[in-house]
Amino acid sequence: MRNRTPSRALSRRANNERTLAFLGGAVGIFLIVLGVFFIVVPLSGPNDPGYSLYLLIRSGLIGVGVLLVIGAVALGIRAFTYRGDNDLAQMTARVLGPALDDRFTYIRSVNRRGIGYVDAVLVGPPGVLVFRILDDAGVFFNEGQNWLEADPGRGPQAWKPASIKPTAECFADMKRLDAFLAGKGLARLPVFGMIVFTRDVPQVRLSSREPALPSASFSGLMATLYSTYLTQDRLDPARAEQIVRLLFA
Repeated sequence: MRNRTPSRALSRRANNERTLAFLGGAVGIFLIVLGVFFIVVPLSGPNDPGYSLYLLIRSGLIGVGVLLVIGAVALGIRAFTYRGDNDLAQMTARVLGPALDDRFTYIRSVNRRGIGYVDAVLVGPPGVLVFRILDDAGVFFNEGQNWLEADPGRGPQAWKPASIKPTAECFADMKRLDAFLAGKGLARLPVFGMIVFTRDVPQVRLSSREPALPSASFSGLMATLYSTYLTQDRLDPARAEQIVRLLFA
């Protein structure tokens, strides 16, 4: 299995966006200051023939400057909040690696416009598999998209709504990824989802009834994949490589 992360590409993109944010903010502030200067030191009066144009230019400088500053702030926030590599995804790679050959590419920490952040994506002959990886501990029960966790304070058989919602989060990741790839001309792809817990028994105990997506801790991860995602080949190598290039760019 090829284990890759686009973190270097993300770092370059973040640096570029920080530079653009700085330049945009600087230009925006300059235009605002220039517009304010025209207000404080008027260069034209109401009786001048070009006064209307002067007012339009003055207001335009301030308006464009404000928009540039707002855009620079938004771009700067995005650039400084890029997430780097995911240790949990790297741990998962160490479980998958020995069982999967080089036809499979495991991409950690996917973070692209149109997709957002995804813990990891496995691309191979069976299709595209989106991972939601958690480090939570506890006793969990999953039915459909709903998750419950044991509530020891109310008794040994008591349950309460879980603080985690990994199935809904994974479905959201799958939907964004599928839409992104469809926009690149790769529609109707076999896209799957998988919930992975990095902790194992006794720290994590999992049970389910008709789950919307499969889930497993590390000890049961490969067995679960062999009974779901790995049951058959659905994706030709050329399309798989194209997907990898798009996610890794």
